[in-house]
Amino acid sequence: ITHIYSITITMQGIYNPPNTHFRMFHIEDKFIPHIGRIIGKEGRHFIRLTKQCRVEYIWFQEGKQYIEIWGPEDKLINAEELITKHMKTTLSQCI
Repeated sequence: ITHIYSITITMQGIYNPPNTHFRMFHIEDKFIPHIGRIIGKEGRHFIRLTKQCRVEYIWFQEGKQYIEIWGPEDKLINAEELITKHMKTTLSQCI
C-alpha cells in the first residue's frame, strides 16, 4: 500500500491522513506554479521530507494553497521550516 505524499502510502493522490497531531501553513502564490516540482515526481520530495522530518504525512491541499503536516507534535515546526526551505530552493532553481 502506498501514498505519494507520505511514508505510509495507500493510493496515489488519495487524501488519507493519520490520526495524530496536525499543523498546516499557507503557501505564497509565487510557489503554486512550481508545486509539481516542489512535491516531486510520484511525491519523491514529499516522501523524502516526510522521512527526514520524522513526521507521518505531508499533503498539499490543492485549491486552498496550504500544506498539511501530520506527526509527532514536537516535529511539526521543524518540518514546516524544512519544507519552506525546500520550496525556496526549488523556486530559486526555476527562476
